[in-house]
Amino acid sequence: MRLISTLFSLLIIAFVSIAVISCTPTAETEPVSDGQTIDTQAGENPYQGAETLARRAILYDIAHQGGDLAPFYAPTEAIDDIEVPRLAQELNRLWWSIPWATAGLNPLPATVITALEQDVFPLIEVRLDETDEENGWVMFTVGYNPDIIRVLIANAHSEWLVEERQIYLAGFLESCIHVYCVRLAGEWKIMTHKLPCGDGVDPPTPPEAPADMYVDDIEEPVGEN
Repeated sequence: MRLISTLFSLLIIAFVSIAVISCTPTAETEPVSDGQTIDTQAGENPYQGAETLARRAILYDIAHQGGDLAPFYAPTEAIDDIEVPRLAQELNRLWWSIPWATAGLNPLPATVITALEQDVFPLIEVRLDETDEENGWVMFTVGYNPDIIRVLIANAHSEWLVEERQIYLAGFLESCIHVYCVRLAGEWKIMTHKLPCGDGVDPPTPPEAPADMYVDDIEEPVGEN
């Protein structure tokens, strides 16, 4: 667990370094088919599939199962000829360079982490801040309470020892992230989900968890102060 924690800390540092060098965004695993296909019927949210991917990116990232996002990630070569933000393109290329096959430890089975979406997705607030209809990409600002989500994930790891659980629950996690998504062949794909919000960004307020949701390691019911 210490190795994984160190790896992801270094990964975050690398992403933030690229963000500083490049630019600051303007304010403006299975099943693969879940919500990704664009629905253009009247009254439907055309960005619903992208919002689903933004929430999924947060869950998988906090669960340290980033590699399982591969079916939902835009291939680097697919966005090379599209006019997309340079920062998103560079972070996409960096994400694909990670050796995900060896970057995970005791991952949750696909059926388990998919089932977690039902509890975790309602705890994540997604705000659409930028759109580029001509080039088919959007940028969301996503707000969430990582500590609550982390406990739900830890509860799903029934095989963990107490020490493993404590290590996983310790440390700081971002609570606001920018997620870029792009339409490719009629489906939404993630371009990048690794850009922390800057000091000038007003993060979305995550929804309160249901009052009857209790999780270990939190003394009071989740959602109550």
